Order: sequence, then structure tokens, then C-alpha cells
Amino acid sequence: MFDFLQDIVEGCKTVNFYLVFLFLPLLFLAAPCCSSRDFPVFRLQGFESGNIRNGSFAAAISAEAAVQTHLAHRKCCLVRMEDLTLAKLKEIVRMYPLGLIIVLPEKMEALNEDQRGSWLTVERMLVEQEFPIPIYFTHASEPVNEVIADLKAMTSNSNKASSATSALVDAVFGNGYQVVVSAGMPSPIATTKFSNIIGSLINTRRNVELDSLLFVSHFDAFSPSAELSYEVDASGTGPASILSLAKTLSRLYANSETQPNLNVNFLLSGGGKVNFLGSNYYLQHNEQTAKNARLVLAIDSLNGVGEDTNTIYFHRKFAKSSTASQLQDLLKFQEILENTAKKEGFQFEVLFRKPNVEQWFQWEHERYSVYRAATISGHSNPFHPMRSSLLDEGTKSLHLKGVVRKMEVIEKAVLQYLFNVSEFIPSDNQQTNPYQQYTGLVQPDQVDTFLSYVSSHAHSSQHLSKESHTCRRCSDCCPGTRR
Repeated sequence: MFDFLQDIVEGCKTVNFYLVFLFLPLLFLAAPCCSSRDFPVFRLQGFESGNIRNGSFAAAISAEAAVQTHLAHRKCCLVRMEDLTLAKLKEIVRMYPLGLIIVLPEKMEALNEDQRGSWLTVERMLVEQEFPIPIYFTHASEPVNEVIADLKAMTSNSNKASSATSALVDAVFGNGYQVVVSAGMPSPIATTKFSNIIGSLINTRRNVELDSLLFVSHFDAFSPSAELSYEVDASGTGPASILSLAKTLSRLYANSETQPNLNVNFLLSGGGKVNFLGSNYYLQHNEQTAKNARLVLAIDSLNGVGEDTNTIYFHRKFAKSSTASQLQDLLKFQEILENTAKKEGFQFEVLFRKPNVEQWFQWEHERYSVYRAATISGHSNPFHPMRSSLLDEGTKSLHLKGVVRKMEVIEKAVLQYLFNVSEFIPSDNQQTNPYQQYTGLVQPDQVDTFLSYVSSHAHSSQHLSKESHTCRRCSDCCPGTRR
């Protein structure tokens, strides 16, 4: 770290000190001065979970730039996401830098599996530990690439020509790149407002109060940076499925002859990343509706990862035989969904979770009656890092055809449950089979359009509570770096 001091000491043994004082002012006058290069950066968010602080609570940076880990002491280190491993992150932190900027690739899908796996490990550390330094993210761009290329060339030349003179010059004015992020000290958010979007389809043929189905999905996102929280899968595929289902069922309820003997309610909830507070608010203010819900089905992260893209997971609480009567409707829908999924070529698996003693819920259905609620997901593990990752940032990261097929499976299962039929048999006579015309209405282009919109705006909880939202990669909203 201080090897350059040895070169200076050795040089001082042979250099006349009068010459040093004579030429030193000239060296300052000849210091490099270049135009600034501005690019947006996005801060690693800091938050408290209980009494534990996570992330980074520092913001301002004014330090010389560096790209080599061993030169990061008292500097701002720039490192590409694909080069950052858990060991390298720990090494950088041990060097006591003044800041860290992680450069994200222009196309996340260009990362290979090893790089994605390594980044998920780094990402988990970023949100589970507290860092004393400001950490920022930026996207690879022409200015960023130029800075990194220049710094690497300077470092390479410095290593080749290590002399007393070059060490003294480097000590005087470094490499000429100064990173400046002008930001005040972050302050905690005192109150956050969450919004719920509620819709209902009511049976108009019967005047009596009917039981209902409730479909739920949250639409807010979480990732290491609030400004980069898109989560197309974790908080996009669920709402997309519910909107498509609402569109299909609305056609059935528009005709009194095809209305099922149930009401259907839809909830797109806010605060999903904050212990599903949107669902909690809904339960408190719609108690009777919740009591009349024969089934509560939450839809979350349909895409999945790896082999899970071909699997539909059905999460619910394990119940004893004494509660079989309460489970009757849930087991019936589970059987219908399983048969439909297997006919469409999907694997189907039922997973059980123990009661949550700490009351920090992992799936949204846990907010509701555990005996008649379940979550349909493409993930087997609620703690999968892709449910809160920067990698989940665009439709290209999805297996879109698989997502659409899973949405079709859900819609077919719901229609079979509503009309109490075992399967759909093609029929030209709509009077005999009136609901047949409403199957297969999931439109891939509409799903793609909706998910593309989701990926164009950050929708973290703190951003959704603001009147104006941050546009993707908007340099006007973000602090920049300067040379």
C-alpha cells in the first residue's frame, strides 16, 4: 500500500533537495487538468431491521479514483459487477477506501451463470451487512468505460516505470481522476404511504351474499438500490397474471348467463416488501370480505430460476386432519391446478411452511387465513436472492413463453374451479359450453408490454410513496461523478 514511499526515500538519497524545491512548484503547475465526465450513480440503500443496520448510510464522495484493489486505500474504487466477487469485496473494504462504485453491465443477460451466481452472493452481503463507506451503482457507458480504461493504462504504466521520480509525481497529483458525488447525509423516511388497487366482480343474478375468491399480488420492489428496483419477475409477473385473469373473468361476469355463483375480488397490494402491509391494511378495512373468501390465492414470481422455470410451486401451511373441513376448497383447487399443470407439461410441487412465530411473513398468503390461502410461485424458496436482485431488471431476464404458459394454467384452473368441471372440452355450441370461449385469452404481446412498462420505472416502496418517480437511467435525477 505504501510501496511508493520506499521509492521516494531511495530517490531522496541521491537527489539534491534544492532541486526538489525548485521544480516542485513547476510540477503542480503542470498537473493534468481535463474536462469533466458526468454519469449517474445510484446509492446502496441503508435501512434498519429491528436494531440491526444494513447497507450504507454514507453518501458524499470526494476522492481520487482507482481500479486496482490494492490501491483502494483512501480512494474511490471503481469495479465492474462481473469482476466483483465476495472475496474481492471484502478485500476492498479492508483497504479503507473513501467510496466504491460498482459498474453494472449494459446488458444483464450477457452475464454467464458463474457471474450471476457470484453476484447474487455479493448482493446478499450488501443488504445484510452495514458498510462504513458510500457505495454506488452505475451502468456501463462510454464515459465510464473511458475512465476505467484510462485508469488501467495508468496503473500498468506506473508498474512498468517504478522510479523515484514517477513515485514522487504520483504522490503529488495522482492519476488526475477525482470522483465527486455531492450528496447530503441520508435521513430516515419518517412515514411511507402505501397504495392498494382493488377490483371486484359481483354476481348480479342472486341477491344473497355469496362467498368469494380473492387473488392477491404485491407490486412494489426491493433491491440493493432503491432507484434500480425493477423486479420484473418478483413484482411484475404476479400483477400481470392477476390483470389477465381479471380481464378474462370480466367477460364472464358481463353476461348474466355465464356468471359463476361466486364473487371475485382482486388486490394489487403495496408494502409487499415491508411485511405485506398492504394486505394487512386490506384485512383491517375489509374484514367481512376476507371472512367470506372461500380461497385466497397469492401469485408471486412466476418465472423462477433454472429448473424452476418448468415448475409450479403451491405454498401453503401444513394442517392436521382435524382441520380437513377447512381445507376442503383449498385441496380441491390444489388438485385442479396440479392436473392442469401436468397436462401442460409442468412439474407441480406442494410445499409446506411452519407457522411464523416472529410474524415476519415470507409469502403473502400467510397474512390471510392459513387454512384457505396459498401462494402460487415459480420459486421453491421464499429467500431466493432473485426475489430482491438487480439481475431481475428486464423482460430479457425472463422466460416469457414459460411465464405466459403458467398464467394460462392458472386461468384454466380458476375457470374449472368456478364452473365445477374437471376439464375443458372443446365445443362449438356455446350454450352447452359457454365458458369455453374464455380460455386461452392470455395475450403474450400484452404481457410483454406490461412487463416492459414495469421494467422502465423503479418501484421500490419509498419511490412509490413519492408523487414523482425516478425514470430508468435518468441522469437529471441523480448525482454524478467528475474527473
